[in-house]
Amino acid sequence: MDYTSIISASAIAEDLADGQIQRLAQIAIFREYSPGDIIIKENDKTTDLFLINEGHVSVEIKRFPYDAASQPFLLIKAKGLVGEFSFIDRSPRSANVRAHDKVTCLVLPGDKLESLIQNDYEIGFLLMRNMARLLSARIRGANLELRNQLIW
Repeated sequence: MDYTSIISASAIAEDLADGQIQRLAQIAIFREYSPGDIIIKENDKTTDLFLINEGHVSVEIKRFPYDAASQPFLLIKAKGLVGEFSFIDRSPRSANVRAHDKVTCLVLPGDKLESLIQNDYEIGFLLMRNMARLLSARIRGANLELRNQLIW
């Protein structure tokens, strides 16, 4: 499997040079998940990023802290990214992420990615800028959805 093509297809790779994508591929780990598998568990203190190659994942939150079950609120498709919140702010995971169907993905281990960013500021800048764009788009989408709920 060509890790560089999976990374290149992701929004976080925008403006990265081939050599920089290759450096990311060197730290990547391939994983597969079955439908229903938990990929990220809420409150875990991990910082890995997950680049979805195939399939869909659902981001699920608990409506109230004492709820046993979480509710899906966002579906991320192939070429999407999950795990960026905790990578950026080092806080525990804010939601569960579950495989909606069969999922293949690349994991960028948080500690190795942090080391790569510390040693190559250009990769760090581009990755952080691209994650900021992704987060901005998600926040805008959430704002629009909230606005539509309030209007109707």
